[in-house]
Amino acid sequence: MKKAGDSKTGENPFWDWSLEYYARPGVAPKLLSLQDDHACNINLVLWLLWQDGVSAAMLCHAQTALAKLSGIYTLPLRQIRQRAKAEPLKAKGEKTLYQALKQAELLAERMEQDCLYALSVCGENDPDAALDLRDSFAAYLASLGLVGDKNSKAQEIFAELLAITPH
Repeated sequence: MKKAGDSKTGENPFWDWSLEYYARPGVAPKLLSLQDDHACNINLVLWLLWQDGVSAAMLCHAQTALAKLSGIYTLPLRQIRQRAKAEPLKAKGEKTLYQALKQAELLAERMEQDCLYALSVCGENDPDAALDLRDSFAAYLASLGLVGDKNSKAQEIFAELLAITPH
């Protein structure tokens, strides 16, 4: 994990790290596969990578903190944006509205990351109880109820992300 002073914007080094990491070749499609095919929250996956593993209690706190934000803002905005992209109406102003939806979704993602960063700074992640990174991800998948082939494929994608994660 980077320190609080390591931010380019001075606000949230986790956000800065995520933007840089997401732009790396191959990262975006892998994260989107975890999101679309395995119901993972990309921000939580990024946070686990950034944190280099967390305790089970910290993971639970993070999931609880994100549940309301995601349910009220991020997921509904994503669904509307995806539907607008899949079913264009060719109406006047539609492109402008679509761009506004993308920006609103990005703002909701930023709110989630700000929440996770605050948890990193203020939360109590007992280093003695912290799971290693792979075990943290496995615990996250288990909390989502992913088993069998879905779990194995998600673990495989996560291993690929680990291979391109700076430590």
